[in-house]
Amino acid sequence: ARRYGRTAETRTAAPIGGSTYDSLQSSLDRRFANGFQMGVSYTWSKSIGVCCSDNSDGLAAIQIPEYYSLNRAVTNTDIPHNLTVNGMYRLPFGAGQRWAKSGPLSWIAGGWQLNAIWSAISGSPFTVSASSTSLNAPGSSQRADLVKQDVQYLGNAGRGMSYFDPFAFAPITQARFGTAGFNILRGPGIANVDAGLFREVSVKE
Repeated sequence: ARRYGRTAETRTAAPIGGSTYDSLQSSLDRRFANGFQMGVSYTWSKSIGVCCSDNSDGLAAIQIPEYYSLNRAVTNTDIPHNLTVNGMYRLPFGAGQRWAKSGPLSWIAGGWQLNAIWSAISGSPFTVSASSTSLNAPGSSQRADLVKQDVQYLGNAGRGMSYFDPFAFAPITQARFGTAGFNILRGPGIANVDAGLFREVSVKE
């Protein structure tokens, strides 16, 4: 630093840290029989790292070494619950099936297959931030103060609507970090169904 005329102490906060991922992964399958098969998979997990990069490989949200422990939080990709159910059913009509093996009804009702996938996953975590003006710590993120023990989820969506109770948090007007941790709230979960109806048509035997 003296080479460039700088004599003051210089601190550098580099991307350091690690991530921890623990999970219970389970699956149950019913093999194809009598035109039907089904599968169920479920993952219960928790991912903890340095906020707020997905793999703890970026700059920490708080870059002051004395407060580095405040960066420990669940990662942005933490999804505690992930459930998937899939199934396939081939209708028992047409050649080689139980009913309507031949004739006009076989041509109409044969070859149909129903597929479906149902998924339900937890929402992604997020942080309630605050103005960093009073913090006076360039490069670091400010967190709001948590003033209620339990944060109520209101579930509203849209402009002017609150998804969570905003009065559970308060802004900071002092040179300190807020008491609300990173990623302590979670967005709405997702449930989705994809279904399809297919028909297999033979040009000739």
